Amino acid sequence: MSTATVEVFTDVDMLKLGQRLYAARLECGLTQETVAWRANMTPNHYGLIERGLAKGMRVHALHALCHVLRVDPNYVLGFVPHAPEWSPQLACPPAGESRLSPRVAPHR
Repeated sequence: MSTATVEVFTDVDMLKLGQRLYAARLECGLTQETVAWRANMTPNHYGLIERGLAKGMRVHALHALCHVLRVDPNYVLGFVPHAPEWSPQLACPPAGESRLSPRVAPHR
């Protein structure tokens, strides 16, 4: 039986990462609970990430959050200084449409 290796980002500035996720969440008008639910994590864990208090982040969690918020992971990680051509109109559902979407599939 083999064990899978789980990649964790630990050398990333978690405070800045959290600030970028916070800004993207506000642009979409979503609550922490909604983002957490859609990314298949607890609201408490997402809150720690957003406040920069998480000690690290797994790759699949970063991918899920970026998918939910429709933001480039390179920007969230600080690899590019500005968000690429991205606007809340493209990232979030149009007014009047439901903000509910299926959860991101859990990492297995």
